[in-house]
Amino acid sequence: VVNNDYTDTEETGLENTMNKTSVILALHQLRIQTNNPRISMEIVPLSLRSDNQHDGTISNIDALNEGIQRNESMDTASDSDNGLNSWYDNLRNDPGMLSVSSCSSRSSSLSISSSTTSRSESGSNEEESNTYSNDDINENCWITNHNDVVKTLQDWLHQIGSVHGDPFMGFEASENSPINSRIAIRSDPYHGFEGKDMLEYEWHGPVDKEGNLHGKGTATFVDGGELCGVWYHGLRKGKCTTSCPDKNIRIMVGEYKNGKLVGPGRIVYSNGETLEGNFRDGCLHGLSRLMSSKRKIVWIRRYSNGMPYRTCWNFVSGGGYIMGQVDLAGKLSGQEICYIYPDFKTCYCGTFKDSIMIQAKLSQVTEVKLRKGMMEIKTAPATGPDLKFELSTRNWISGNLLKRDPYEEQMVEVKKSEVAMAGEGVYAKVDLFPDTIVAFYNGIRIPADEGDGDIDWEDCSYRIFVEVDEDATSIDCEDCERMDIPPEFRSTDKYCATVAHKVNHNFNPNCRFGKFHHPVFGPIPCIVTTQFIEAGRELFTYYKYMLNDCPQWYAD
Repeated sequence: VVNNDYTDTEETGLENTMNKTSVILALHQLRIQTNNPRISMEIVPLSLRSDNQHDGTISNIDALNEGIQRNESMDTASDSDNGLNSWYDNLRNDPGMLSVSSCSSRSSSLSISSSTTSRSESGSNEEESNTYSNDDINENCWITNHNDVVKTLQDWLHQIGSVHGDPFMGFEASENSPINSRIAIRSDPYHGFEGKDMLEYEWHGPVDKEGNLHGKGTATFVDGGELCGVWYHGLRKGKCTTSCPDKNIRIMVGEYKNGKLVGPGRIVYSNGETLEGNFRDGCLHGLSRLMSSKRKIVWIRRYSNGMPYRTCWNFVSGGGYIMGQVDLAGKLSGQEICYIYPDFKTCYCGTFKDSIMIQAKLSQVTEVKLRKGMMEIKTAPATGPDLKFELSTRNWISGNLLKRDPYEEQMVEVKKSEVAMAGEGVYAKVDLFPDTIVAFYNGIRIPADEGDGDIDWEDCSYRIFVEVDEDATSIDCEDCERMDIPPEFRSTDKYCATVAHKVNHNFNPNCRFGKFHHPVFGPIPCIVTTQFIEAGRELFTYYKYMLNDCPQWYAD
């Protein structure tokens, strides 16, 4: 890939019909197969040459094409089955991939290259010495270079949030400690059932001479649950499926040995959420993640005996992350919890209760380290005033009207708009890349049952729906809460904690509205870029007014 274009077949050996997605998947597959962290996953100027420097990288085109085909087939998995044909089934179809610890080719795509190292033909050894594989990071290696800290977090979050392939590949996904049966919390709702009289059930399948379940069959329970799989003299063996309405389990897929759930598995709940993780003796035991019904990651945790422990990460709607040590109830509560903005550096550190900020100060992420598959961080000394979560009401915006949001302040500023008669506008302070959250829209909250009445457009022109869909393309409901900036707070001299309300309209916008769960203001609209915007350029979004109900300037 050179400047996002593709070189000739003669130079790379790759078919020129490959699209960008195929090339990225091919690079990922090569990285896994060769355990070569020098293969970059970024879209940057990169030369794939057939010289001596890359002989070990592109020596097997058949394997490359096989990897592309495998990933393309995974892309076609439908959302209706919550991806049940993705990474788990691929592991089952290729048993060799199940040996994580003994298979050197199953390395993570996560790597950190020193930003101060320049590449040259004579400096390849120096580059390799400044490149850390996932195994290196696990050896208590704290990453301190600012660019590497950001890239490390981005790569890790991208991998564990991916819906294609094994999200835990290359990480120490399993927990080696034995299960403590006295405290264990089982995820398998029918743990211990192997045709015993402990539960009422109906068996559809063969039995052995002693009457034990033996062979492929289905056990149906009076509570509506069902087990489907293979039994060997009374014990489940191999891949089995489970459903249990009483536990809100639509389907659970996993591997059984001696009647116990072990290894990688998946639980799809009645609400559409999917839990993917590693099991032992029927318990979550190792890395696990929860995906929403729309295949967005909700959290990643490490479990022991069915209970989360050590560092855990919650993924906040719209962007942002809450991480720290969980309490005995598995909640992110305590005095050393951290909220991290989407730039992976700006953060609030302090006291949280069940992921709600109670008292915290502004800080910066300074170091990161991967430990047993979970990313740990260090932060700079916290500064500034104490802040807390404070949801606005119908008559109250915020306790801090003039203190700019620290993340937003780095991204944009308010100046006189270039649009005639538009007043002020919002401008990029730095180069902004597509799909970047750049501004927030906090204000008073108009209840869903409160209409506009006889209010003219001037008085209600700042009203905006709080809820939009995941892709920010439409309103989740026509009758839902709205955000507004009262006339007395529309000047930045009176209110500037957030400035998204200053973004002007354009029928050819460079931004769109989105939704964001802010650590201070809660669920609010936000502004997201849709294209690259140079520093100094004005931001615009499409207001989407109805032509039969809009201000005159919009109709004109």
